[in-house]
Amino acid sequence: MRNLIKLLRGNSRLEVFVKPNKRRACIKEFDEQGRLVVELSEPAIEDKANLQLIKLFKSEGIRVSIIRGFSSRRKLLELKWDS
Repeated sequence: MRNLIKLLRGNSRLEVFVKPNKRRACIKEFDEQGRLVVELSEPAIEDKANLQLIKLFKSEGIRVSIIRGFSSRRKLLELKWDS
């Protein structure tokens, strides 16, 4: 996980592919299209998955905003780093 955080450090935007309803929430790896795959334990209803996605990155010291894809599995995130 720490290697991934170092890799993302210089980016301000990131495309992710979200997989809701998984056993546990975790950040996986990049797929063939260059999107970061993120598994979430919350369902994709009532913004539960989106909120968990934001909290998952926040736990790593990264504040995120969803720019595009609020109701899609493909999302564009804006990253802001906590100092």
